[in-house]
Amino acid sequence: MEMVSPITGNSNVTVIQKYLAADLILKWKKAFELDISDELKSVKEIFLCECNESKLRFYLPIEVAGSDKLYKKLSEKYEWYYGEEKWEFDIGADLVQKFSPRSLLEVGSGKGHFLRKIIPSVENALGIEFNQDALVYAKKEKLPIKNLTLGKLIESSSSFDFIASFEVFEHLTEPLTFIQDSLRLLSQNGRMLIAVPNRNSFVKYGEVLLDMPPHHMLTINVDFFKYLANRFNLELEIVKYEPLASYHIDFYLSLLREKIFNNFHSFTVRRGFSLILKIYRKLLSFGFIRSFVRGQTILVVLRKR
Repeated sequence: MEMVSPITGNSNVTVIQKYLAADLILKWKKAFELDISDELKSVKEIFLCECNESKLRFYLPIEVAGSDKLYKKLSEKYEWYYGEEKWEFDIGADLVQKFSPRSLLEVGSGKGHFLRKIIPSVENALGIEFNQDALVYAKKEKLPIKNLTLGKLIESSSSFDFIASFEVFEHLTEPLTFIQDSLRLLSQNGRMLIAVPNRNSFVKYGEVLLDMPPHHMLTINVDFFKYLANRFNLELEIVKYEPLASYHIDFYLSLLREKIFNNFHSFTVRRGFSLILKIYRKLLSFGFIRSFVRGQTILVVLRKR
């Protein structure tokens, strides 16, 4: 298999890790009680690679990208999957208030939780989505969400002052096309907001299945956005990091525990660390303490010069 970066198109990449598809199937069954065999098709090995130029990490082969069926199963099984209240929605809504765009496009609107927040502030707001359940819901709620692609909007000569995407980019297999199409639709001095899981957050301490195929195909940190700004002559105007969310405390501590236990087999060390974690957990109940821990999401705003 030729290892080619999906953002540069060249083979200047490094293979970070190899995963066996059979292992991922077993782990998903144990963690989520979901069988992802069909999603991974007949692929035997999956590779995590890093583009040496952009620092974007990506999984190959792209055939293992999840289908709409997978997202439907996850959303039906877990209420939090398409959560109505998210840190990035609040930050995004505040930025819309700050910049006052006349037109806004949200890519991957889901059930329109973000659009609801900003519609009163924007003259022309539009969301695009392909999930049929979400589209039915949007029609029922009379939300401006349509089954369109960026390409279709380009064909219709659409233009927007503000383009936002929340937890969408990491699912893509063609990120370069997404960026290029978004920039074609963005007006001069317009702004593009992208919120994604930050691979340098607390998830770096362990293996997170939802940050891997067939769910996520890309893993991102701020270096990638710096690359985008330089390559496309954009201003990296805003970078914000989510503080550790209260609902992620136990997950964060479990990753820390797993990391230490994998490296130290001494009963005394493990017992001592377990006691430290109990104290640390109590401290993390305070928002001020959690603010020092990088939470799941990084949000950036890139301005078109």
